[in-house]
Amino acid sequence: MIYWFFGYPGIGKDYCASHLARIGHFPHIDADDFLTDEDREKLLNKSFSVEDRLLKLGRIIQHLKQMQKHHENIAVADSLPDNVSRGLIINSFSGKVKLILVTTDDRTHIKRISNRKKHFFTIDLLEDYKKKWEKVNVVHAEFVNNDSNDFDERLRKLF
Repeated sequence: MIYWFFGYPGIGKDYCASHLARIGHFPHIDADDFLTDEDREKLLNKSFSVEDRLLKLGRIIQHLKQMQKHHENIAVADSLPDNVSRGLIINSFSGKVKLILVTTDDRTHIKRISNRKKHFFTIDLLEDYKKKWEKVNVVHAEFVNNDSNDFDERLRKLF
């Protein structure tokens, strides 16, 4: 199974994916590692298009299909802000992917983005990004990423 954590930048997707991977003893990938320098520049100047996103997802899908030859489970962190991207992931892994929308309260989210060091996505980009976010119309689970004591227990319930 591929456990695909998605949501706004800075919400804690990679934290959740890496933590689940540690608990389950399987690998995880951060989709940011599949961004080219040109992609990062486009994100910064707000010209990163759906086509750019689909090209990046194509690179991730190809990598995941290779990983599946050696791993039963994989955790992934990527924002998936539109339903075209979400549908592509679902269709590419036919029943072998679980989409998990990561959320948290606004105060915690802003604090997390503000505290990230050396990350290209800053708080200044968040409002524009939220305007482009499409309502999720695919089957998914939701995970509230907060600082509660039952974080590990709630993550374990995902697999």
